[in-house]
Amino acid sequence: MPVLIFWLITILITLILLAGLIVLQVFLSRAKSKIPGLILPISTFVITLLVVLIIVFAMKVPEGSSVAGTILPVAVIGLIPPNIPTLILLLIYFLSRKKLNDDNNQEIKKMTIQDLE
Repeated sequence: MPVLIFWLITILITLILLAGLIVLQVFLSRAKSKIPGLILPISTFVITLLVVLIIVFAMKVPEGSSVAGTILPVAVIGLIPPNIPTLILLLIYFLSRKKLNDDNNQEIKKMTIQDLE
């Protein structure tokens, strides 16, 4: 029973951290400047890129096989799945920026209509 409680607590903490990251990303993406919203996606991409580079440089190519046949699949497989969170963070960024721009455009339209009256 204690192992089950440990895993439930671990899952709960992980979900809370993920929810916190999503809230942080939405908050940063809605800032007036575009740069704060890109901090999390860029940092996740750089971290995964560094991990893949470390793995690739640590690999030894077996004798008789090509570098492209050995290292390239590892690099591709090592880059695509870990960057799914990067894509999700970018999606949140672009959707938040779009909503922010739409809200600004509506305010401009209202001001223009008031100026015409």
